[in-house]
Amino acid sequence: MVRGVPFAWGTGAEYTFSLLYLALFGSVISFTAYLSLVSRVGPGTAAYFAVLFPVVALSLSALYEGYHWTHSSSAGLLLILVGNYLMINKGRWVMRPTVVRS
Repeated sequence: MVRGVPFAWGTGAEYTFSLLYLALFGSVISFTAYLSLVSRVGPGTAAYFAVLFPVVALSLSALYEGYHWTHSSSAGLLLILVGNYLMINKGRWVMRPTVVRS
């Protein structure tokens, strides 16, 4: 549309089933699951879990589609995992001063 190419609707079964799958599982069911997660663990912790979606997507792509990991995707994966670990366990890493009573 931006380039002046008209929108074309696919008529094949593969296109239709892919669209229905994305509409149902990619939207309705995943949103319901996310809201369930928010009600169980709270919005703050659920937001940290949402950051893991690219990790799952890349892992599934590597498993089923032959995705080849690059240095930048591996570094991004490591940053996501370390960042989530630090944020979820943030209270454990705080150095608290020791109070000495005499």
